Amino acid sequence: TAPASSSGKRPAPPRAPPAAKRPWTPEEEERFLAAMDRFYKPKEDEGGVGLGQGVAEVIAFIVGTRTAAQVRSHAQKYFLRKRRALASSA
Repeated sequence: TAPASSSGKRPAPPRAPPAAKRPWTPEEEERFLAAMDRFYKPKEDEGGVGLGQGVAEVIAFIVGTRTAAQVRSHAQKYFLRKRRALASSA
């Protein structure tokens, strides 16, 4: 086990370096949207937000060039854009 620091807490494990930020290509976006149509099932009791267990991993596999974490982040922005568009059209 790792030695405790003077505060009694263990040091945080080393993190992987952050992935380079790059915009989603039109092809990635198209695969993302197709996978969302196929695998995303909104839950009414949660306000229709959130991908659900394992969905980000499936979409990441379909997109092929993004991690599940990147898919979750992109989906969060997708839901925000969708909510803003609904609010502005109401």
